[in-house]
Formats: sequence, C-alpha cells, structure tokens
Amino acid sequence: MPKVDKNGTRTERLFATILLLQTRPNMTSRDLAEHFEVSRRTIFRDLRALSESGVPLTYSEGGGYEILEGYQLPPLMFTAREAATLLVGTEFMKLQSDA
Repeated sequence: MPKVDKNGTRTERLFATILLLQTRPNMTSRDLAEHFEVSRRTIFRDLRALSESGVPLTYSEGGGYEILEGYQLPPLMFTAREAATLLVGTEFMKLQSDA
C-alpha cells in the first residue's frame, strides 16, 4: 500500500505539484515543502520523479522551479467498463472508510 500522509498519496502530491507550479511558477523547494507539509528532501525526490517521467521542469536563476509554458498532463482515457469499475471501487472504498 502506498505511503499516505495527511495530504494524500505521493501520486496525489505529484499531480498537485504540477498544477501548483503551472499556476504559481518560481516556487522554491522551501515553498513547496511548506505548502505540502513535507520535508525539502521529499520535495527534491518528487521533483526528480516528475522530471524523470517527462515533466519539463526548469530551475530559474531567481531560485524557484517552474514547468515550461504549454505543458499539459496527457488526458486519461478509460473504456466505459474501466470507468465503471473505478466508480464502483471508489464508492466501495468510501463505504469501507466510513465503517
């Protein structure tokens, strides 16, 4: 099971980092760590993972990170059956967490 902190899973944090850097460029590792309430070391690991997965990260001379303008996450494509399975699974997990 993936490690979950109070801000969600690492995958959720990685997606949120992309969205955050697209809307607020030039955030420092310290800014990101404070925003997500994790260590700067965790942020560096996250940024490396994003870069290795093809996200075009740059580091500005001003000391912050940004994503090259125009980059967008690829759309998620599911078949009707896959989408229904995800929906049922999500609802099941909600019921389990309420118990």
